[in-house]
Amino acid sequence: MKQGILHKISDNFFSKKWLVILVSAIILTTFGRVIDNKSLTQSGIVVGLGIDFQDDLYEVTVQTVSVSGSAGTDKARSSYLTYSAKGATLTEAINSISEKLGLIVSLSHCNLVIMSRSALSLNPVRTFSALTKPLALPAQALVVATDQEIPSLFASKIPSTENISFFLQAVLLQDLEAGGLTSVSVKDFLAMRCSKSKSAVVPYLQLTEMTEKPIGDNSGNDKNYIIDINKNVVVNERANFIIDEHIAEVVNLFYSNNVKNKLPVPLGNGAVIEFRIVNNSRSIKIDGYNIKVKLKMDLSFVEAQGLDTPYILNCNSKEVLEARDILEGLLTDALIEGYALSKECGIDFLGIENLLYQRYGTNLDDEWLDKVSFDASFDIEVTENS
Repeated sequence: MKQGILHKISDNFFSKKWLVILVSAIILTTFGRVIDNKSLTQSGIVVGLGIDFQDDLYEVTVQTVSVSGSAGTDKARSSYLTYSAKGATLTEAINSISEKLGLIVSLSHCNLVIMSRSALSLNPVRTFSALTKPLALPAQALVVATDQEIPSLFASKIPSTENISFFLQAVLLQDLEAGGLTSVSVKDFLAMRCSKSKSAVVPYLQLTEMTEKPIGDNSGNDKNYIIDINKNVVVNERANFIIDEHIAEVVNLFYSNNVKNKLPVPLGNGAVIEFRIVNNSRSIKIDGYNIKVKLKMDLSFVEAQGLDTPYILNCNSKEVLEARDILEGLLTDALIEGYALSKECGIDFLGIENLLYQRYGTNLDDEWLDKVSFDASFDIEVTENS
């Protein structure tokens, strides 16, 4: 009798328990979908940040995305707005933008920082300490340089996207064969500027207006732009300058072993053989002030244009190997030219002082650069056909 009562009580408890769970699930499923997300509809999310410094004033520009309509529905729409403000400090300028927005600026979703060359030369720790901890700028946010007006740059229209910030992130992070680019994060920039060499290499951004509108463009934009980001800016606390594409390409190879771009080699008479980088690495030998750099590359043969041969070319063809030898010479000359340029302008953008410090562990005298002998070579193998 007692056991029967216990079983009845137990059955009633568990049946009510599952009923409560079932009702709760129905309520959450039905009403949870129509709750508006206030953090999206009432906040401007910063997706791009710009910093300029002129006449002892900072100019800060932010590109925000605002969501209108109910988040998570078909009626939700995103709009991108640009705000700018000046101030004696970064904090003052950003506070002015907060007043315009009516919101507290947070950079936690910002993955792109566009800086003028004058801003790049400022004390990097002072600049980014005002942005990372207080405003949550990610250390992996990408840094690019420009000479163009940053507010106008953010407002420019790119045919393939409505948002330049996201497009630049894609170009720099997703290996879109953009001239052998290497991305530089806030963390990378701080590491380079705070090293013994005190110099950094940053991708250089330019926008060029298109002479003709893209076919089928019904956006109503009067002006469309294309992005040129094949050069670099090199910078320290005293100076900065732009290095041309052929030197920028080899500097990227010097710094990174993850460059996968294509390399066209002109053969004369309009003929070109094109390779793609598969792997690259470097080795460095230091003896006193004598530095020898050797870069090893594995390439794949992509195609030949303007060559009339009675046979199909492959990675072992005579013409392909001749193009490889020409490429070795071109890249070697460009790297030596880059070192000569760094010596002439007093910006150690190849990090030679870092290498000597790592080797000997002592600070160098002020005349160390004049004592250095720099030699470079490339060892290239064509290992496959694309």
